[in-house]
Amino acid sequence: MRVTSNMMMANSLYNIGNNMRRMDKTQQQQATQSKIQLPSDDPEVATQAVKYRDYVSSVAQYHKNVEDATGWMKVSEGALNDLHDVVQKMRELTVKASNTGTMNPANLDAIKQEVSQLKKTAVQILNTSYAGRYIFAGYETDKEPFGMTTVTAGGSTVERITYKGKIMNMNGAVSPDADAVSAGKAYQDTGARQALKYNVGFNNQLTVNVEGQDIVGSDPAHNLFATLDKLMLGLEGKTSYKSIAYAASTGSVALPGVGSTVTAGTNDKLTLAVDGGPLVDITIPAGNYVSPSALVAAINKEISASALNGKVTVSLNNKNQLVFTSASTSATGAVAVSGNAAGSFVGATTPTAGGTVKTTPFTLSSILGDLDADLDRISAVNAGLGARENTAGIADNRLGDDKTVYTKLMATNESVDAGEAEMNAAAAKVVYESSLAATAKAVSKSLLDYLG
Repeated sequence: MRVTSNMMMANSLYNIGNNMRRMDKTQQQQATQSKIQLPSDDPEVATQAVKYRDYVSSVAQYHKNVEDATGWMKVSEGALNDLHDVVQKMRELTVKASNTGTMNPANLDAIKQEVSQLKKTAVQILNTSYAGRYIFAGYETDKEPFGMTTVTAGGSTVERITYKGKIMNMNGAVSPDADAVSAGKAYQDTGARQALKYNVGFNNQLTVNVEGQDIVGSDPAHNLFATLDKLMLGLEGKTSYKSIAYAASTGSVALPGVGSTVTAGTNDKLTLAVDGGPLVDITIPAGNYVSPSALVAAINKEISASALNGKVTVSLNNKNQLVFTSASTSATGAVAVSGNAAGSFVGATTPTAGGTVKTTPFTLSSILGDLDADLDRISAVNAGLGARENTAGIADNRLGDDKTVYTKLMATNESVDAGEAEMNAAAAKVVYESSLAATAKAVSKSLLDYLG
């Protein structure tokens, strides 16, 4: 085979070009400390790099979420502590007012004025916001959840507290406003909750909010503001108050004859208030019930084992609808029904016009028990919030560990060894310069070099 000068020149230029590209690559690695500049440099390294960078980016976002969630919960915790202090102050004033031997009308009026101001302070605390969002408002974070309004009850104008536009407290010296109740203006707890959840890790969500009804209580006759209604009445010298049971207890859901399924955490809770009494939770055992009567028997069994034993019964009407009946009055309208099972087995209840009005005697001393219950409720909510803050802290520590691990993996995958990179760059330079020298010697002079 004849080797021409053109062939020798072409091969030499090709080899010089390869050696130059190799030297450029090693110099780029040395300068950037990275194995790849383009995916084509090493597809396997590039694929892993994308994954690790995505992990590190996700961890950074989760960390921001944890910080925001922690900020939300700390603001909530501070508000709950302030509310606890306010209610505790009200309790101290109630103890003071209960000392009938030392209290005159002027003293009681002064305490009444202070309680009234503390009530307004409580509403302000319950409207606390974080970063422009109202923390106790559920999903409606752009609106103040609590407000104050006046309604006409028994011919008198009375002040009421509202939550999301619905009246919370239905106690008073006169019959509560039945028209407001029948028009759907009174608050009813359906059992549904509006949890605001943050992603704080891979497949890890954390609920950050507390809802207003869980703080003050959801029973219109037995909540913080209903307690304050009674306290204000007591400071005025009243010895009884009127309340109303406003939820009808005949369901609108016809139970299927083939039976019903109860699932834990989904449709197993019923909350009952009988004759204007406190709310009592009933848990229906999970399982398949072959007939409506089997479900009724299970509910009655759980009622018998609760504080409502002998106070309420459950039966079926001719439409296979659940009917809750007060044992003392034989009235169905005297039982308020809510909870997650209400939607499945009871249905949307329609308040009965006028409801059932109940007159209850009380003393200032008896209100102390109600205030203690309110304080316990606030403390319990705050304790649950504290547990979630601890969870956020654990998640943050884990994210810190994840960031360290993934950053190290990313560096191991992409970064070059500095010593090795320097050695490779030096070797590539020697090879390149050698190829230039070899080519210069191998390519002899031609006739053109002697012309001219």
